[in-house]
Amino acid sequence: APMVGLPAIRAGVAEALEDKAFALTFASDKVDVAKSGDLAAARGTFTQTVTDPKTGAPVTSKGSYVTVYKPQAGGAWKAVWDINTPGAGAPAR
Repeated sequence: APMVGLPAIRAGVAEALEDKAFALTFASDKVDVAKSGDLAAARGTFTQTVTDPKTGAPVTSKGSYVTVYKPQAGGAWKAVWDINTPGAGAPAR
């Protein structure tokens, strides 16, 4: 389910980290930074493993993602939009 807002994101991450089977990897296949330097976008694939609540067995899923970043004061970049979609993911171009 979508997690909107910092409290929901923190709760979702805390729940995931309690799962002994939890594993998550990302692999970016493209990162673009605007010429103005005020926006960047990354896309790629992910693999996630969690415990199935019904069977107790680990379940692995794969999909694709897009994350948009904006620079913050002090030079750090912050993800401002993020979406992931289950499935095989888009082929690299």
